[in-house]
Amino acid sequence: MANFNSVVVVGRVDRDPELRYAPNGAPVCSFSVATSRRITNEAGEKVEHLTILDVEVWRRMAEICAQFFKKGREVLVMGTLRQSRWVDPQTKEPRSKITVIARQVQFLGGCRASGDLPVDEESEEAEA
Repeated sequence: MANFNSVVVVGRVDRDPELRYAPNGAPVCSFSVATSRRITNEAGEKVEHLTILDVEVWRRMAEICAQFFKKGREVLVMGTLRQSRWVDPQTKEPRSKITVIARQVQFLGGCRASGDLPVDEESEEAEA
């Protein structure tokens, strides 16, 4: 059986990015992206389902995201999913979290009044 792990997410940055450095010195940027979809529930009411995904970006792309991303910015993220599992030390319950490991990031929505520059990360991917 073949394995395939790929995800494309378009949404808005939900929290300002945090830039840190791995022990080997590689830059790592973490932020989250909020996506929503509208559905009609059983009562006939329109409701919005919000999904917030954590994203991790590495190397040069991480530095660019940390510099230009702000909460509310529209982005497209392409990457793979990574699941972390652990046991909560207080409740002893198993826990898990899924993170998008970005391979490519694109700024959407053009320039903002703050002077941010739109950057297509496809050219940076080869460098990263």
